[in-house]
Amino acid sequence: MLTVDQVKELIGEIKDPIIDVPLKETEGIVEVSIKEEKEHVSVKVAMAQLGGAPQLDLQMAVVNVLKENGAKTVGIRFETLPEEKVNQFKPKEENKPKTIEGLLSQNNPVEFIAIASGKGGVGKSTVAVNLAVALAREGKKVGLVDADIYGFSVPDMMGIDEKPG
Repeated sequence: MLTVDQVKELIGEIKDPIIDVPLKETEGIVEVSIKEEKEHVSVKVAMAQLGGAPQLDLQMAVVNVLKENGAKTVGIRFETLPEEKVNQFKPKEENKPKTIEGLLSQNNPVEFIAIASGKGGVGKSTVAVNLAVALAREGKKVGLVDADIYGFSVPDMMGIDEKPG
C-alpha cells in the first residue's frame, strides 16, 4: 500500500490546470490520509479555480495516478488556493498573450471584415453600411461589396441611384 509521502510525490507532479504549475510547487496537496485495510487513499487538493472541466481533469489525473500505483479506491476533496498563492504563479505582464488593438487603432493589423449570416433579414447590410461609414469617418480606407445573390440593398442604403459604369 502507498505511504503518505509516496502519495504526495505521485500527485505532486500533476499540474494545476488553471495556472499550469505542479501541485507540489503550489502547495496544493493539503491533506492525505490512507486506510490500509481498505486500500483507500483520501486527498484534499487546492487548485486555482474550482469547477468545470479543469477540476474534472485534475480529479481524473489524481485518481488515475493513485490507482495505477496501488490504491483500490480514491476520495478527493477540493478547495481553492489562496489568492496570493495564485497571483504568485500567474504569468507576468510581459508573458501575457498580445491582444489585437481596437478596430479603429492605427496599429490594428485587420485589413478585411466580412459580415455574414446564413439567414435573411437579420441586418447584415445595415451593419455593413454602418460599419463602413463609421470607419470612413475615422479616416480609414473603406470598400463595401454587397454580394447578395437575391437582391442587394446596400446601394439603396447608401443613396446610390446610378449603375456602375
